Amino acid sequence: MHIICLFFEKNENAIMYVCDSCDGRELARKKLFSQWFNEYNHSTLIIKELNVSTSFYNLFSSVILKRNNPMKDDILQYFEEQMKIVSTID
Repeated sequence: MHIICLFFEKNENAIMYVCDSCDGRELARKKLFSQWFNEYNHSTLIIKELNVSTSFYNLFSSVILKRNNPMKDDILQYFEEQMKIVSTID
């Protein structure tokens, strides 16, 4: 979280990440990162988490951005749209 906070001190951009699923531990990664976010976020950042399941994979992805980002609604909408597209890939 320290690295993420440093990133947002100098950037208005968003960070999107996907929990690696090569070893089947993607849910554990998602839970751990969510725990870190909740513990160390000082209400300046928001997170949107989405899960996409297909017959081939279970994908946990999130986007983090500043609460006051002027493009917040657009970024969140784009993230949701992209995850819907990913959910159709089989």
